Amino acid sequence: MPLDLGRPAGGAGDAAGALMFITSYGQVWEIISGMLSSPWTAESFGADVGKARSFNRYLMHATVNAGAVGTIAAVVARRWWPLIGISGGLAYAWWLYQRALTRAVNSESVGWGTGVDLGLKRANWRHGG
Repeated sequence: MPLDLGRPAGGAGDAAGALMFITSYGQVWEIISGMLSSPWTAESFGADVGKARSFNRYLMHATVNAGAVGTIAAVVARRWWPLIGISGGLAYAWWLYQRALTRAVNSESVGWGTGVDLGLKRANWRHGG
């Protein structure tokens, strides 16, 4: 089905497309939240190579699941919006989580509460007064 962005806005079709996009983008985060911790948590342990590798495996599982959901929704709806929403959500998730893991490596953060987190020991904490 061709995508006609030159058409004037309005009508049930435009509202349905918007809802498909918003819902599919949000569905990415629903799937990820069931399989992964937050980016902040990834940034807290990501210098541990084994944990980072495991984290990326779960991120791949979330990607495959979200891709399948988006594909099925697009086929059923006969519209591209679910695939566009899923793709945008996954692209942002991969960028965000990989940035968190890179920050962990740069700070040598391998965990919190274990006494081995070198990143926290070197942190430039601001003390309020």
